[in-house]
Amino acid sequence: MLGIKIVWMIANTVIGAWFNFTVLRNPILYTTTHKWSNSITNIMSFTDRISFALLIALEVFHFAIAIAVCLLISVSTAVVTTSLILFGWALVSYFLLQRFEDKFDRPIRIHNHPMFHPLMAFVSFVLSIFTIIFFANWRWVLSPVVIWLVIGFICAEVAIQRYIRRLKRIGEECDRGLAIFAVNNTQGRCDFMNLMKNRYPFP
Repeated sequence: MLGIKIVWMIANTVIGAWFNFTVLRNPILYTTTHKWSNSITNIMSFTDRISFALLIALEVFHFAIAIAVCLLISVSTAVVTTSLILFGWALVSYFLLQRFEDKFDRPIRIHNHPMFHPLMAFVSFVLSIFTIIFFANWRWVLSPVVIWLVIGFICAEVAIQRYIRRLKRIGEECDRGLAIFAVNNTQGRCDFMNLMKNRYPFP
């Protein structure tokens, strides 16, 4: 049983770090290339090094959390924790890269495999519930639902602010109502008849 827990925990940390990487890679690379990459010829090698370093750092970060929980509490708690972390990053990647992102700004992977992130979010949701039932107190079984709502609202706010910044970057004015309308429009949930009464993008 201990071996199964350890394998499960390692799998969760590796996959969670990968989802973490997919969300953070683009903004980090954009910032670093804008600030420190001064030659077009070395941008590719520069971004490759940054990507590799980011992936290693995220793997180390996730494993450090898992080991700390193992040492301070228990392996069972570490399994539940890493499963919830995986679920959280799967949600963030789904919301920020697909659901709230403009169709033209989504990564190519999203266009080629549109069901991958929604399915991974659902699978990680189910797995986190099962790990709570088997390795923790069943009274915590609703915590993934709370995580879904909290991360959903946070990602909606990030998407709104990101849209406002994009328009300001090109010299266009954008208020919060217009940004909410735009985020809803990417989901096909906007009200064209009344711009000011569009509801918050989530849930």
